[in-house]
Amino acid sequence: MILAACVFFPVYYMVVSSFGPAIETGSVSYSLIPRKISLDSYKFFFDYSKNSVRWLLNSLIVSGTVTITNVAFATLAGYAFAKLRFPGSRFFFFLLLVAMMVPYQVTQVPLYMLVVNKLHMQDSYAALIAPSLVTCYNVFLA
Repeated sequence: MILAACVFFPVYYMVVSSFGPAIETGSVSYSLIPRKISLDSYKFFFDYSKNSVRWLLNSLIVSGTVTITNVAFATLAGYAFAKLRFPGSRFFFFLLLVAMMVPYQVTQVPLYMLVVNKLHMQDSYAALIAPSLVTCYNVFLA
């Protein structure tokens, strides 16, 4: 129960803060229950920039595509590693485990150079989606 409270408290705080006045969120005497409910933060977000709906749509497209492809590809690869015996399966699984040990931050610059310089995919959805179509960690979990 305590662990669940620790996990869900940041989500609760985010939602409550978004419906309260911005000045109250930054104050020292912030309460966990807002004194006044306000939609000013949402009004500011949508009025401040005409691109806000486009930003939300971009996030939905990228995150939805990456999630769906990860579930599909990682499930298939995970099943192949778990149930099928093929030549080199142990070697490829070992490579998968080794790839999981490399931090993502180490691969960011080479990945950027590959996407921009070699594949010429800058300023596109493909540049964001392609590197994340399937991840080693998700294959391992599947």
